[in-house]
Amino acid sequence: MRVRCSPGLALHTFHGNCFVRSIDLLALPNVNPDHSFAIQLSYEESLDDVEVAFLQSALLYTSVRGERRIRVATIALPVTTKLLDVYASANVQAIAGFVAKMAVDRLIDSTLGDARIGLINVVGDLVKSYSTLSSSKGNSLILPSSLRLLPMYLLGLLKHPLLRVTSLIQLDERSYQTILLKTLPLDELLTSIYPTLYGLHDIVEKSELISEGEGEHIKVQIMHCSAEKTSLTGAYLLDAGEHLILYLGVSVSSDFLQKAFGVYSTQELVEDNSTSINDIPVIDNMLSERIRILLSQLKWSRARSPVLMVLTDSSHYKMDFPKHLVEDKFEETMSYYEFLNFLRSKTSTVRH
Repeated sequence: MRVRCSPGLALHTFHGNCFVRSIDLLALPNVNPDHSFAIQLSYEESLDDVEVAFLQSALLYTSVRGERRIRVATIALPVTTKLLDVYASANVQAIAGFVAKMAVDRLIDSTLGDARIGLINVVGDLVKSYSTLSSSKGNSLILPSSLRLLPMYLLGLLKHPLLRVTSLIQLDERSYQTILLKTLPLDELLTSIYPTLYGLHDIVEKSELISEGEGEHIKVQIMHCSAEKTSLTGAYLLDAGEHLILYLGVSVSSDFLQKAFGVYSTQELVEDNSTSINDIPVIDNMLSERIRILLSQLKWSRARSPVLMVLTDSSHYKMDFPKHLVEDKFEETMSYYEFLNFLRSKTSTVRH
């Protein structure tokens, strides 16, 4: 794959599962439509007289039928002299994905500690730059509105199995997670960093079915990834990328269990289905229908179908649910509130 850019810009660093042959040429061992790469640019000369900058990639590959093909993608980006315009149009999801790939490369080239410090420095550098343009004062964490969620994604990265400081994660698991973060498409990468939480016990009242061709699409309200938003009487689906965790509260109603699983207690469910099943039973009611549509929608929206796990308070792997709640304190990791205070203390000295 060869990458080109407009005069005045230069390709600085490539991030992803690739080998850099030359300054603009990448050798890819394998590639599919779901692979992603990140490229860091640098300035070679002033762009004051330029209104639009161009980036272009050309991928030479062999199709499954043995045909040699070239796929070209070109993007045009407006150029501005106002830094505030850059912050206003910043894409926090793309930045989080880029920072994740940078952290992986730093972990490989250096140490786990250096990779974690690099994530913290991202916020410090951002606050230092933006504080010179902002009129906000005080000890608050000053960030542009477009990047308010960046600390949340960084906390998710620090809690990710690849970057957590713990002896409980084996080397094989870290190696596997390294490959995933280097290759996953952006949407799946972000889901692995900050899982999506849905409430299932009230999905009938808080969801909307949308007809799409011959099928149906369901729109479900997304919850904060925190135990504070859950209850013992609820049932929740957590999309963690590779796994879909369906967690049943200890006091979940028998009416929900009967409509969703055809059982009357969680003990009966565990005895019949263990702690992991491939799908939930088909039962003729609105609750079951909407849960199955949501599960099917999540499974078919990505290249690799995630594994569904049904967990209860008595399940052997019950801790898999709270450890994915990024906003909460878990073992040695910080809660989101503690992390914001930590960043505030680190960046307050930078501004002053």
